[in-house]
Amino acid sequence: GLERQASRERAIAREKGAQCESVAGMFNLLLASARGLEGETEATSNQAKSAARALEEEAAKFNLLLARADEELKGAKEENQRSLAAAQIMNAKTETEVQSVRESLSNRDKELASAIAALEGT
Repeated sequence: GLERQASRERAIAREKGAQCESVAGMFNLLLASARGLEGETEATSNQAKSAARALEEEAAKFNLLLARADEELKGAKEENQRSLAAAQIMNAKTETEVQSVRESLSNRDKELASAIAALEGT
């Protein structure tokens, strides 16, 4: 009877040992899977950080280009204002010259009319 009971307990112990090994195997698989996921997560995180750095660099370049374009626009506006002022000055000079020529022609017309009147009077 004792031998049979001992044999039965050894069988139970072997079965429980096999179950423990099975659970330990599953635990090791889960652990390996978790480590793999951790590695993938870290790689994804590194990729995301790298992409964020690249985006920041592109944003900085874009902001630099925007600032340059803004400066060029200001320069163009200033140049346009200078050109407009120069054109207005030239226009004013031309108006003055035209007025001077008109006055000169008017004076000549008067002189001519006086000369004609003098000639007709003789």
